Amino acid sequence: MTIEQAVLELNGTYTMEGNALGLPVTGDGNFRIDLNDLRFLFYTYFGLSNFGKYIQCKLMTADFLLGDADVHFNNLMGGGVTGGLINEALSAELPFLLSIVEAKVLPPFLTTLTDAINEVLLNYPLLPLPSK
Repeated sequence: MTIEQAVLELNGTYTMEGNALGLPVTGDGNFRIDLNDLRFLFYTYFGLSNFGKYIQCKLMTADFLLGDADVHFNNLMGGGVTGGLINEALSAELPFLLSIVEAKVLPPFLTTLTDAINEVLLNYPLLPLPSK
């Protein structure tokens, strides 16, 4: 299964005060992040369980693909050239950063999703239930 979105737009407000690479990073205001050519590809492998009584999801894997990103933090480092350069750097590096997050977030998400699918499938046996 594939879920595709040409552009996923994230909007909000932020307050930032910290250090990156030994340099102070500050700002507050509105932000907008456009994730372009976003695709989630899910691969599921189904099999039989409980002596062929139920179909169950045996394995689920997924890929998260991002074409590119446009990051705009208004007033980052006071805006201007410095803020613009940082926004450009974040835009260029966001796909890589998301791949790191994907490796941490996707496995537990897929486990939860697989468990939920299997719980639903237990309501639909392939073989008739014995009458009581």
